[in-house]
Amino acid sequence: QGDSIIRVFGRKNHPPKQFFIWAKNENLYAIANLLVEYNFYRHMHHIPFKYEPELYDTKMFPVDNDRAVTSQMYTVHLNQYVLYRYVSGDSIVRKLYREKKKTEAYARALQNVLKNEKPGLSRDIMYFELLKNEEQHNPETFIALMNRKDIYKGNRELFEILEKLKHQWENQDYARVNFTKIEQELTGDFYANLLKKYAGKVIFIDFWEAYCVPCRAEFDYTQKLHNEFKGKPVAFVNVCMNSLPEQCKKTIKDLKITGDNYYLNTKQSEIIMDKLHVHAFPTFFIIDKNGKLVNARAPYPSSGKQLTRLLDKYVKM
Repeated sequence: QGDSIIRVFGRKNHPPKQFFIWAKNENLYAIANLLVEYNFYRHMHHIPFKYEPELYDTKMFPVDNDRAVTSQMYTVHLNQYVLYRYVSGDSIVRKLYREKKKTEAYARALQNVLKNEKPGLSRDIMYFELLKNEEQHNPETFIALMNRKDIYKGNRELFEILEKLKHQWENQDYARVNFTKIEQELTGDFYANLLKKYAGKVIFIDFWEAYCVPCRAEFDYTQKLHNEFKGKPVAFVNVCMNSLPEQCKKTIKDLKITGDNYYLNTKQSEIIMDKLHVHAFPTFFIIDKNGKLVNARAPYPSSGKQLTRLLDKYVKM
């Protein structure tokens, strides 16, 4: 049915050939990601799902299709695929992780991506996504990996993004964020209003997308986090971005997402992502009581004590 709709649209509007390539890939990898989300749902409800390996079948959902890079769904699938095959699907990587040898674990995963995947932009994105995932969860490991002599620098644009993130972690003295007048008008001065509304409180911000499986997974840990800081000067803010408003509302309702929820449309999301350097989802910020952005890559709620100790630190300051 989806293809027939595209054909009808094509006969009526005569879009360029590239449109049909994009539409086909967007549909294909949207299905792949919905299946992964379904698997996640079953996992969270302790329902066995024996077909998990088939979700990453490269014949059904190719991972070397560089022409599909224009599809956001393709990049999301590459992220899920590389984590499944080279992290959770590698017993040696899992063993190294259990032994707290995180740098060695991820170094093995990264080398296996280069060794086993077809050279090209898709492989470069997989490599990038693995490092970005570790940057989000374990910044110290991320920095150690970036400092290794065998780090892959083949894709200059992607490596420059990683270098900037490394620099931010090594120089965490964030200044106040300034917006131009036009940016303020487009976003409703969103950032400044947050600082004003929660003045005197530590602000923990979750930037998320309605279609992001890792984003949804983290909400299972946020209620416990909120309870732990109940009565303390901490504000929990969730910012839904790059999503349809009705899908955002549905996700908030279905997952019973607590805290203060905000929605940014596509244009507003672009401005905030560019200004605040939000390159992936979910991304978590910590703003101190003085309105200073002190951590633009805060630990995930699932990190447990790693995050609570950090929030406690800023509560006591």
